[in-house]
Amino acid sequence: MLATGGVILTSAGALMISRSLELVKPIEFTHMKIGTGDISSLDNARALTDLVASYMTINMSSIARNESTIRIRGSFTNESFSSEVTIKEIGVFAKIGAEQSVLFGYVNDGQGEVIPPGNSGNVISRTRDLYIGVTSEAEAIITIDKSLVYPTIEDLEEGLNQKENKFNKNSGFNKTKSDATNLKDSETLATSMAVAKTMEKAEEALNSAGGKEPAFNKNTAFNKNFGTGQNEILEGSKLAEILGIEYGGILNNTNTKVAGKGYYDTANKKIYKCTTNTSINYADAGYFIEVSNNDLLGKLQNLTKTSSLIVVNSNVELSFGTLYKTGNIVSTSIEFRLKENLDISLSPNHILLFRIPNEFIPNINPRIFLFPMKVRTDVSSDNYILELFVKNTGEISLGGFQGDKVSVLKAGLYFQSNGSWGV
Repeated sequence: MLATGGVILTSAGALMISRSLELVKPIEFTHMKIGTGDISSLDNARALTDLVASYMTINMSSIARNESTIRIRGSFTNESFSSEVTIKEIGVFAKIGAEQSVLFGYVNDGQGEVIPPGNSGNVISRTRDLYIGVTSEAEAIITIDKSLVYPTIEDLEEGLNQKENKFNKNSGFNKTKSDATNLKDSETLATSMAVAKTMEKAEEALNSAGGKEPAFNKNTAFNKNFGTGQNEILEGSKLAEILGIEYGGILNNTNTKVAGKGYYDTANKKIYKCTTNTSINYADAGYFIEVSNNDLLGKLQNLTKTSSLIVVNSNVELSFGTLYKTGNIVSTSIEFRLKENLDISLSPNHILLFRIPNEFIPNINPRIFLFPMKVRTDVSSDNYILELFVKNTGEISLGGFQGDKVSVLKAGLYFQSNGSWGV
């Protein structure tokens, strides 16, 4: 059967030592147990929280320690044994403060000792010492019920002065310790002082690193000079010069947008100028206007529109009648020919000739234009004063003060939505 070769500090025991140092509280050893179980591995033994096969709880009689070792002594008799028992395993339990006791140290000799029953009158006693290596900073105490100690407390206390029995030591036991931080020796253990010094040096090295940074892959634009030439990066202020306004950042967040600054909308890939301070995260027309080059180009391209007059009189042959609209101003030069001579004597009713397309109709009061017009009659060519009557419905009609019949007429006019007219 597998033996531990000495006392094994359980995982719970190792954690308790750390907590004892951290909390500055002593470890209190409360009781010991003996059992009959076997272990399959040392790792299995370290993970135990109780004996594999606990037989009985025994009392502890004393505790003693030197710089790095605690010796805990327990004893028992076979007086309560009703049958033969092979004792193989022993465990010591401990706690901190008011916590529950846990298995602190464990030993299993693999073979065990056969203990006869005590009811035959053959009462025997056994004493078991457990030696546990712990740090010198950890304080340990023991809970003793002296009424259960056998044979006497005095005998056990005298035994404290005797030399300890030999046992196999674990790999870290009784090694040389050092406060040095520059040793490379597998046989020397670093003290907590050495660890503290190492941490201090590491912190000093980190602080002295200053402007250093972790290595990383650099993109092609990394660490380029500012400029406008090849292999140079455009400086941020140049963007503001190109836009004509200061660049404020991304529009699609809840940060405050400042009136007069430009913001980039990642949703529609456009630059907007903020007109009123706001924190909205979308391009609301009440707070932003488009200033991207493509939008401005579109506005310029739509600045001037053209169309043609619509002939509504079958006797009219239009030679030229293009309408030009720039902003809210519409202008045109009209040249048309009457297929048959037409009497344009002054009368309440003008002769309807043309209609203006809807988007070019003036939003103003009707107007009669009086201007000299070169007219060729069937007799002679002369200047006449004629009326070109334009309505705000888009209708253009002709009238005059003379009673002649005319054929070829030319005229020019302009109008705009604010009510101004011109000839």
